[in-house]
Amino acid sequence: MNGKIGIIIVALLALAAVEFVAIGADAAGLGRGDGSAPPPAARRQRTPAAVATPTITGCVPGDAAACGPAGIHIAADPLVIKCDGNQTSRVTVRLFDATGTPVADGTFVSAYAYNGDTAPLSTSTQGGAAEFSVRFYSDIFPPGPNVIVDSGAFEAGIRVRCVPNSQCPLSPPTSVSPPCATPTPYPCIPSPGSGPMSPPCATPPAPPVCEHPGNQPQSPPCVPLSPPSCPDRSGPPCGGPPSPPRCRSATNPRCAAPTPVPTVPPSPPPCNGAISPPCRAPRMAVLIDCDLSAEGVQSDCNLPAGAQTLDVGVVLSNRSGVSSTIGAFNFYMHDSDTSLLSPPSGLDNNLDSNPDFNQARLGGNWDCRFPPPSADTGADGAGKAVSLLSCFIDVTGPLPTIADREDVRLATVHYVVPQAASSGDVLLDLSFVGVYDAPEFREIASCELGVPPGEQPTPCPTAVVSIAAP
Repeated sequence: MNGKIGIIIVALLALAAVEFVAIGADAAGLGRGDGSAPPPAARRQRTPAAVATPTITGCVPGDAAACGPAGIHIAADPLVIKCDGNQTSRVTVRLFDATGTPVADGTFVSAYAYNGDTAPLSTSTQGGAAEFSVRFYSDIFPPGPNVIVDSGAFEAGIRVRCVPNSQCPLSPPTSVSPPCATPTPYPCIPSPGSGPMSPPCATPPAPPVCEHPGNQPQSPPCVPLSPPSCPDRSGPPCGGPPSPPRCRSATNPRCAAPTPVPTVPPSPPPCNGAISPPCRAPRMAVLIDCDLSAEGVQSDCNLPAGAQTLDVGVVLSNRSGVSSTIGAFNFYMHDSDTSLLSPPSGLDNNLDSNPDFNQARLGGNWDCRFPPPSADTGADGAGKAVSLLSCFIDVTGPLPTIADREDVRLATVHYVVPQAASSGDVLLDLSFVGVYDAPEFREIASCELGVPPGEQPTPCPTAVVSIAAP
């Protein structure tokens, strides 16, 4: 799991041996802004660097690492709060460049909280400083800071303490089961971000590395009876299979007959046409399907004049080469213009909310109440919408499976077209997406908003819906 990933799962499992699942960002987390759901344990977003005349030695315009913030003073007031999702602490951030001078006004700075949220999620400095209001949902944290501040290439953190500091897992929905002396261990769920993993999580396996057949060791087929009758074979280490070695003298009776070298088929082309390892195997991805009536996944859709509703699917696409179970997932769906598309409230605060969990396909005993679904968290402000869904399954029951080459709709986001809507385009995009298997709750798919191609985590998909004039 890459360190730049962030997402939004909080899963409380009361059955089996699992008592509480907190999947933050890489499992508990928020998207781009405030909300009622626990935020990502870690995330990275590409943030614009402030444009200013460089005043630092070695600073080149556009080089955020050299010209951006290099020092920080960070304070929390109060430093100890009740981590009940209500009480807040004011975190003040003062940024300085490499010379110790306060950064220019308007410097972009963002903050996020592990198992909590910040308000605002991002802002700009005034007088070299910025302020954030921080709250937490429980005192379950890994070691280290639980509030992280990012500005350009610079990152720092502070830990806000909780009282009481029990560190006891919570039993659904919010009660603590005494005596807390031997709490049920957490399931092994790595956070999708760069933060440390809580033990006893196993170390994630290293990514696969492309191996060239020429790199594989081979026993020399020519066995010398007395040196130096059989020379070593030669050839580039990765330039193709070596030529069959042979004795220096074919008629030398003291040289054993060479063992035939099996024909080695050519290596498959490197992953994605790249030539530098390690290669990434085909993987699972979460996609937006804005036309559920059409075959396949559509990311560019036209809504005809007079249309009153639109259903948009959040789809898990398996191109990993193997089947996998689905045990938990979470996402934020961002709507750029509610005057054209607006998400209405759902029927309940669980499976039949908006976003609407796909009970027909996923089956099983699922729970989407921690945090509760939201048609619009309000995180993106007026005129926009952010829809949230975070669900997990009871692992003691049947587990849904997604086969290789299969596309499974996890949920549907319902939209209505306001009567006063005009023509125009609406951008839909996802953020802090995570999908996990079961019963181990290992991450099988994730993406983050605003990540440049080639960096980790995988950038989230977008879709454009064109609304025709009435």
